[in-house]
Amino acid sequence: MLHTALSRCLGLVLFALKAARKIMQSMQARHEKKLFHILDLAYTVATTKEGRVRLFSMYALSRELS
Repeated sequence: MLHTALSRCLGLVLFALKAARKIMQSMQARHEKKLFHILDLAYTVATTKEGRVRLFSMYALSRELS
């Protein structure tokens, strides 16, 4: 059970970092706030239970990048 929770958490952090890399590659100033928000969410998810509740926001941001 703990292994599954850790795997999910690490997977979500990896997802956030990949999204952040996409933004950095675009090098557009309008994405700086999104980059900060995604990295903040990744840290929150990785370190707190409450962070998992904020996953919907991360998903919404990823949809904006598509």
